[in-house]
Amino acid sequence: MQFGILWRKLEPILAGICLWYVTEPHDKTIGILDRLLVAFYYLFVLIIVIKYWKSILYFLVQDKILLLFLLLPLVSILWSTNPEVSQARFNRVVLRSALFGAYLASRYSLKELLQLVTITLGVSTIASTVVALVLPAGQMRGKFEGAWQGLHGHKNSFARLMAWTATNFAALALYKAKDRRKHFGGFCLAFIGLFFSQAKSSLAICAGALALLPLHSYFLRAYRSRTFLITLSLCSVIGVTSWMANSLEFLIVDVLGKSLTLSGRTVIWEYFVSRISERPWLGYGYEAFWTNPDEVFRARQSLSFFSGHAHSGFIDITLQLGLIGLSLFVLSFLTTLVRTIYLISVTKSIEYFLMLIFLFVMFSSQFTVGITILKDNIFWVLYITIATLTAVEMSRLRIASQNKPPEEVSPSPSFS
Repeated sequence: MQFGILWRKLEPILAGICLWYVTEPHDKTIGILDRLLVAFYYLFVLIIVIKYWKSILYFLVQDKILLLFLLLPLVSILWSTNPEVSQARFNRVVLRSALFGAYLASRYSLKELLQLVTITLGVSTIASTVVALVLPAGQMRGKFEGAWQGLHGHKNSFARLMAWTATNFAALALYKAKDRRKHFGGFCLAFIGLFFSQAKSSLAICAGALALLPLHSYFLRAYRSRTFLITLSLCSVIGVTSWMANSLEFLIVDVLGKSLTLSGRTVIWEYFVSRISERPWLGYGYEAFWTNPDEVFRARQSLSFFSGHAHSGFIDITLQLGLIGLSLFVLSFLTTLVRTIYLISVTKSIEYFLMLIFLFVMFSSQFTVGITILKDNIFWVLYITIATLTAVEMSRLRIASQNKPPEEVSPSPSFS
């Protein structure tokens, strides 16, 4: 009995520590501290699986498209060019993040989940700002001299998180009267970090996400179909705008014919697209391409700059799981997006609206800012949380609509 009471008090704190860990506040060479955090994360996931495996499994199987996509890396062992790595990375990354994400969806109410995420983002922002100002490790060296990276291994990882954090706090400051000053302070701190990261792509994504914030007022009205169409239209327009901002080099070089070598991404993309053409449908296997010595050697020989990834989440996932894997992810994302928009229009909930903002930031960042698909980071973990949570809520609404008159059906405000 005493253990049960203690667990209930400690559980959200432990979950928060794990959620903070998957913001990747560490360099992979950090040593003993990183290994301790990894061990803690593994232990917590093991405990929640033992205690809540039924609810976790229930949430995962509700989203069939996501489930198929999550299983594809495991099946890819059959055609992987490095099957041992594919299997090991599936167990260490895909399975672990899926279990943790579904746990968050099944265990916490919408309000509790928002509070947990907001605290995590706040702690990460404050800690990274202090490190960037005080410690040399908090700023980049070399080509990006002086750019803030905070606790992260690269300025782009830091900037991507700050873009989402700034938008999240801005929405809370606008639409939640409680703690408005704190939320505005969080927005200012995150935006300062984003600015000093010198990451223009993340800045463009943040601007696009902030432009979505006025949409919430439309959801407070009764015109659901109009709101739905406006949201889809604006998401499409801002998504294209973000892509153009992120692909500035491609547009100038290929469309205008002018020389621009800001990052060399177009050359990198062309090379990896050519490698995709060798195995277009199923790819090289989950994580197999990047751990294949022959492919790494060929990439280093062909490219003047090679950092071990494709600088695009969509190209990266296609290299690993082919066009089938890319199609499954896009279908999963669009399905989750539609469910989220529908639930916003029905519930008028700020929590679902913040999920919409998160989905926009995550999707936009895949073009050039960083890869989060099938990675053990907060973006992928929370994507699984949102996908499974909205799937369960939609299922509940369908069942309720079959048993009650339409006017009596209303979505539950939370899951406990």
